[in-house]
Amino acid sequence: MSNRVFLLLLTLITTFGLFLRLVDYAKVPPPSEDFDEVHYAWGGLSLLKTGVPKSWSYLNSYKNYEYIERYGTQWRIVWPVIEKPPLYFFISGLTVYWSKNIFDARHEQIRLLPLLLSVFTIALVGLLAMAFFSKEIGLLSALIYSVVPSIVLANRFSVTENLLTPITLASVLVLYWFLYK
Repeated sequence: MSNRVFLLLLTLITTFGLFLRLVDYAKVPPPSEDFDEVHYAWGGLSLLKTGVPKSWSYLNSYKNYEYIERYGTQWRIVWPVIEKPPLYFFISGLTVYWSKNIFDARHEQIRLLPLLLSVFTIALVGLLAMAFFSKEIGLLSALIYSVVPSIVLANRFSVTENLLTPITLASVLVLYWFLYK
């Protein structure tokens, strides 16, 4: 199989995987399944707009806090939030930057970042498997990663792992090419 055919098929698989992730992405899984999504969005947006990360936490060590009601839940909002990696806070805050109120970010906005990151992840899975095995295995790996329902749903959640996965895959791929090519 030529490199051109491989890249074309990998692009089609990646596009199909993105399409699967886009179907009802704001509704499934339900927003109430993972409140870390709003944790990152709120923390990142408050960091960008006020310079201080402010989000929910129930850790008693925070002395600055207030309570708000959102999504049918009472949240204990604390500041400055220091319990999560700041890079994902910052990037997540960028995706909801146009929200008028920090605590009104919608899941349609919050989940755009993991959807974008999943495109890179699908392609990197294919490239990494191709590097270690073969082009056919690379395509099969990307296809499996694209269509497995649990992975499709997990790639919709806005959590740090969806940033760490493509970074790790890209690092391993660069290391492989540096050492073996």
